[in-house]
Amino acid sequence: MNAITVNREILLCEDFTEDFAEKLCAFLNSLIDTELEKGDKTDFDLIDEYAEAINFIRENGTADILPVISDREFTDKLGMKNKSAVPKIAAAAAVIIAVIGINSAVSQEINVNLIEKGAMYIKDLFNPQSVSEEQTETTVPPTEEKTAAPEIITSIELDYDENFRTEYYVGENFDRRGLNVYLITQNGKTRTDKYEIITESPFAQKAGEQAVTITAEGFSKSFTVRIINSEKTPVLNSIYATFPNGFDFTYRGEPDLSGMRVYAVYSDGNEKELSPGEYGLNISKSRVLLKEKTTVTIEYGGCTCSFELQEG
Repeated sequence: MNAITVNREILLCEDFTEDFAEKLCAFLNSLIDTELEKGDKTDFDLIDEYAEAINFIRENGTADILPVISDREFTDKLGMKNKSAVPKIAAAAAVIIAVIGINSAVSQEINVNLIEKGAMYIKDLFNPQSVSEEQTETTVPPTEEKTAAPEIITSIELDYDENFRTEYYVGENFDRRGLNVYLITQNGKTRTDKYEIITESPFAQKAGEQAVTITAEGFSKSFTVRIINSEKTPVLNSIYATFPNGFDFTYRGEPDLSGMRVYAVYSDGNEKELSPGEYGLNISKSRVLLKEKTTVTIEYGGCTCSFELQEG
């Protein structure tokens, strides 16, 4: 059998380098497709490395890496001192590995597959008869089983059992017991514990209805619960306003209420001073005997108090 000499002139031939680059890119694209078929086991870091290799080949070609195959020192270091076709094939396969970065995070199994497939390609390209039938069989990579495509989640569903609470006292925390969350796909539904509960902060701050939202996998569902006062929950009884000594209840121009302070009174006897942003203020004006009268009404938590100012 005649040995094949792959010299620099052949490797740098325009037709060969362009064809070789396209073959390499097609091969790497097939590896990306195989990896994507693994579903939730897909290694996206590995896919990024394949993509970077394709970009490198298409931007730089193969002219910068192929000549090393005919470099005697390079082949000597690989232990390939004869000139048969097999060392040339193995050296070309080693260059394929160099393109994607043998020192990267590519697994050893993938490296072996690349060497085998690279060797097959170079063998068929230069001398299909230079490798025995027995050697050809050993270089065929094992057939990989295709994994089922991942199920696509279309929505979520909420279900409630006998432990689910629809009523809370003021000050209590939300209780997720009795709440079941399901991911809905084209093949049915699967229960999940990976979901987020979104409520007003803090939860159950005051009596009334309160919305609760459940989110999972980008989908959301909402429901309402009732918040009630317990016997021990302080209830707002009234509000009142105070004014500094010497406050003038007559005015010229616009009333000045900067010295006013507002308090809330609760059923347990405690009082709380309210900030201006906590209560509502309504000012109405009317005329009595050519003089303007102003009525000021303060509102907080359903309670109100009022007082009047006279134009001076």
